[in-house]
Amino acid sequence: MDFKELFATLRRRWLVIVSFFVVSLIAVSIYSIFVTPQYASSTRLFISADKSNTAEAYAGGAFVTQQMASYAQLATSRELMTRVIDKTGVSYGPDQLAGKISAVATPLQVLLNITVTDTNATRAQQLASTTADELAKLIEEIENKGGTQTVKATVVDPASFSTVPVTPNWTLNLAVAGVLGLVIGTGVALIRDLMDNSIKNASDITKDHDLPVMASVAFDKSVSKERAVAEFDTPRAEAFRMLRTNLQFLDIDVHMKSLLITSPLPQDGKTSTAVNLAVAVAQTGRRVLIVDGDLRRPSVASVMGLPGNVGLTNVLVGQTDLQTALQHDSSTGVTVLASGPLPPNPSEILQSQATHELFRRLENMFDLMIVDAPPLLPLADPAVLSVEVDGVIIVIRHGKTTRDQLRQSVERLRSVGARVFGVVANMTPARGSRFYGYETYGGYEQLTPEEAQIPRKAEPVAKKTRPSSKADTKG
Repeated sequence: MDFKELFATLRRRWLVIVSFFVVSLIAVSIYSIFVTPQYASSTRLFISADKSNTAEAYAGGAFVTQQMASYAQLATSRELMTRVIDKTGVSYGPDQLAGKISAVATPLQVLLNITVTDTNATRAQQLASTTADELAKLIEEIENKGGTQTVKATVVDPASFSTVPVTPNWTLNLAVAGVLGLVIGTGVALIRDLMDNSIKNASDITKDHDLPVMASVAFDKSVSKERAVAEFDTPRAEAFRMLRTNLQFLDIDVHMKSLLITSPLPQDGKTSTAVNLAVAVAQTGRRVLIVDGDLRRPSVASVMGLPGNVGLTNVLVGQTDLQTALQHDSSTGVTVLASGPLPPNPSEILQSQATHELFRRLENMFDLMIVDAPPLLPLADPAVLSVEVDGVIIVIRHGKTTRDQLRQSVERLRSVGARVFGVVANMTPARGSRFYGYETYGGYEQLTPEEAQIPRKAEPVAKKTRPSSKADTKG
């Protein structure tokens, strides 16, 4: 992962990083609010050797320097703690009091720094002062046996007093918590991104499957309030117009008459893509028909605001003639063939000779027939329908559809000889999308017509022949 990919990952996962940062700050703030404040008092001892001449003084100084670590240990000894408790009358035990005292000897010097922390500032000063005095006495008692004074301990800095608590240290706590939150959040973001197999950029499609990104449709939370966004002048509507343009450059030697729209799984946006593409094509004056080929969960009629009780299945079984079943939406210029009543055997009906003949008839009646098919992975219906049209567009959902799901979908279509035109990336981020192209509207990008055309030249046109057996369509 280079720097650009790392930056893109962090930008994509910024919410995870910010969440850990904020949670860390909140946690340490709660801790700092409820923790009992601690006050510190410091004092200092100077320990020297009492010798009469220079040579003896030098040797004595070296001796004291070597003993400083031992003197620091004496500062928390049980003997000294007992004396301090007796002098001050505090209710602490020797071990408890020792936990409040720290003694540090300055390297290569004869200074001993003593610090006492306590929940009461006055008591901390009292304990520090008494500890320094009693330690000085204890050192002299140990070193000056036999009546000869060889070592002298002197308090050079009296015990300090401060009403400002040393803990909690808000500045330090927040700084450390912020850094830890950023580090942990960044780590979690990188791990999640490495484990995430979903499609988030165009290279996941073009490199793995040699398929162009026909359009990138940005997410718009207001889309549910609109019947067909291609009727309006919005960035989403412009994406469908770009899809319409890209379809014209797939293969200029072949006049496309029919198109199937499907997706790997439900909720990827195949129906909205089919409807809006139909509206965008109808705006050019062409005769467009959209067929609801989803005989399990049809939704084209409801999206278009038309009744769906009469449609494809009625025509196939001979209950209704075709002209009666067709509905023309005057507001968009699109003709709709709804699904009709749902049959118990959709796959068998869709691969029947009647369906084959009906689709050929519809292709002759309209400039373009768009079929909204069910999802590819859970059902065999799209594979059955794919051989009845000139080509297929797969709609994937940005950040949800995985590379494995797209791979299985493409393999299933190609196994029955279907021609896959390309992919439409749906619900891409309005800003920061990584679906690159030459034209950008509202933060998402489109593929150029030339880029859409090149990968398709090597792929043969699917012939509109019915599969030899049902097993061939199961994918």
